[in-house]
Order: sequence, then structure tokens, then C-alpha cells
Amino acid sequence: MIKEEFLELDIDKKIEYLNEKLSEGQTVIRIREDLGIGEKFLQKIVKENGYKYFQKEKRYYKENTNVLQKNITHGKEIFDLDYKDTTNVLQNYKDDLLDIVKAKKEIFEVINAFKENNLYYKDITNVIEVVASNEIQIKDFNSEAKGTSFRVYGETLTKWKEFCNKNKKYNNQDLVSMALEEYMEKYK
Repeated sequence: MIKEEFLELDIDKKIEYLNEKLSEGQTVIRIREDLGIGEKFLQKIVKENGYKYFQKEKRYYKENTNVLQKNITHGKEIFDLDYKDTTNVLQNYKDDLLDIVKAKKEIFEVINAFKENNLYYKDITNVIEVVASNEIQIKDFNSEAKGTSFRVYGETLTKWKEFCNKNKKYNNQDLVSMALEEYMEKYK
């Protein structure tokens, strides 16, 4: 988009454009430079139309003291909402709310995994790995393969052979190495 096109947009479209670029990872400085707009000029457009940039969220919001009051309490930001004017709040958080609705299924899967496995106080990374993928991940080993022998219990060996037969697309060496790597990582 060029400067003239941007300036012709109404303020809501301008803010929508800025927030979209910010969500793509661009900075305000980069967006301004791409548009060819000076810092003070952009600030003037935003401020005169009642919007404000929130650094922590990297997003522009309508600045309405009746709707959104930013309080800092013990280092945490708390947003107090005036529920009489929820239209502005819903408009400001529309994209976030839509993302949450779209991710509803995955969110409940994670919550249910916590509940089913009584994982309220356990390491969250293990749960996310289980929920995210049941696919075996084999890393690239850079060292030379070496032979070794060790004894295992009969029932474990039987289960291991069944597992290897179900996953024939991987060789035994990779499966054993990954099993040992994951076990060592889990119990550092």
C-alpha cells in the first residue's frame, strides 16, 4: 500500500491495516517507512481519532476511558471493562475472540488431557507434545552408529518388537536411539 491509498482510508480501515501488519510481525517504524509517513504525522492521525498503541500487545486500540482503563497493580496489567459499552470492547478484541473460537477444540483437548492425566502440576511440555502429534519424530544423528548389547525383560522385548513391526518405516537403530534420547531428556 502506498501513502496516498493509506490516507484515503477511513480511520477504522487505517487501524485495521496497521494492526494487520503488526500481527505479521512488522514494527510501527517499518510500517511507517513502507508507507512513507513520518512518525509525528502517524501519531497525529491515530491520536486525533481516539486510538492508542499498546506496546505490550503490539496493537492499536480505541482509547475510551469508559471502556478500557489500564491499571498497573503489582506489575500486572489489569483491564477493567465497563460492561455498559461492550460493543467497543468486542470490536477491539474481535480478532482475538475469533482466534479463540477457532481454537476451541484444541483448547478443550489440552484441558481434558490435564484432567484425565491429573497433570495439573506436572510439566506442561509433555502434555502439549502428546496432544500436538502422535507422529514419531526422529532427529538427525550426527555421530557414528555403534553396536551394543544389553539385557531387557521378556515382556518389554515382546512389546518393543511389536512396536517396531508397527513402525517399519523407521529402522530399529533410530527408534532405540530416539527412545533413549527422549527418556534422558525427560529425566535430566
